[in-house]
Amino acid sequence: MIGDQNAIIRIIINLLSNAVKFVNYEGQVEIITRRNKNGSVSIEIRDNGIGIPKDRLEMVLNPFEQIESNPELQVEGTGLGLPIVQKLIELHGGLFELDSELNVGTTAIITFPASRICANAA
Repeated sequence: MIGDQNAIIRIIINLLSNAVKFVNYEGQVEIITRRNKNGSVSIEIRDNGIGIPKDRLEMVLNPFEQIESNPELQVEGTGLGLPIVQKLIELHGGLFELDSELNVGTTAIITFPASRICANAA
């Protein structure tokens, strides 16, 4: 992959830390990578945690926005993780997709364009 190594690592760390933060001790986090037909590469991180209400999905992509706090979660954050992911993937020419269902889990997909994949680079 052609890109800023620190930025790519930050993207993955932010998504993984969110996934782990919002699952309980018996929860699951999966990482799925795939090469798409168009030559792009997608990394999908999915969990079966608390999820994000559909009406809050767009809001959590704004800096400092968080889902409503739940005192039972005992987690804190700045609300910057997902906005940073979105900006960094955009700077790499990629896409960030976020899907979630309350009490079911969250799926985050980052897709790097074919032009950022070494086998496809000119």
